[in-house]
Amino acid sequence: MSASLKPGKYEFTGGSDMDTVIDLLVAGPNATEGMLTVAEGLTLAETAKSVEDQLGIPASTFEGAAKAKNYVGIHPFLADVGDGTLEGYLFPKTYDFRTTEATTDAVIRAMLDQFESETAGIDFEAGRAAINASYGLNLSNYDVVKLASVVEREALTDEQRPKVASVFLNRLKAGMKLESDATIAYVTGGTDARADRNVESPYNSYMNAGLPPTPVCSPSAESIKAVLAPASTDYLYFWITNSAEKFSTTYEEHQSTYDAAVSG
Repeated sequence: MSASLKPGKYEFTGGSDMDTVIDLLVAGPNATEGMLTVAEGLTLAETAKSVEDQLGIPASTFEGAAKAKNYVGIHPFLADVGDGTLEGYLFPKTYDFRTTEATTDAVIRAMLDQFESETAGIDFEAGRAAINASYGLNLSNYDVVKLASVVEREALTDEQRPKVASVFLNRLKAGMKLESDATIAYVTGGTDARADRNVESPYNSYMNAGLPPTPVCSPSAESIKAVLAPASTDYLYFWITNSAEKFSTTYEEHQSTYDAAVSG
């Protein structure tokens, strides 16, 4: 019997009989302590706060350790990041540390391992070659993660992601700025990024051309796939709400449909 019992943290109801206790021990840990859930689209700072709230690791300790140089030796895909942080690579997922010690290093390694696992089936090289052929853009893998992070924060559904990706790629091809509120919100933390479009920052994609200096969140695998295989469109503008979406080829069309939606 002892060989069937699984180590870990358990929660028992007072007064449980022996058979119930044994059944639980055989089934495996059922306690929520030691579980970590990281939502899609969180920044490194937000991820660190989630780690602190759920595992008790101080957010400052986690952020201080989340540097690419600390992990590039075991994860070569971080080479493009240089001396930067792990922004964009702490994969959103639910992690189980009920049977292992949840140290800062263990949590970061688990999240990087998950990024590698989730993206193992994605052909970055073929996707980047297709982007170069269609848009004339020579993106690195790190650039793909940057743009995917913007798509993650702008789109609400998996169906929208390839279209949103096409808008930003079309803008870059046309020599336009990204003009994404998501990049501004990354700096200000504000919910009304439209009011902060004059903020002086390299992340202000209304003022600065090209991609942001780093990812602005940890994107899902679906957002990465959307960047590498965008919808074939000539869209340059879009707006998305919880109940509607509109993609447009001209600013006039974009503005008129947006104004109609707001006033209606």
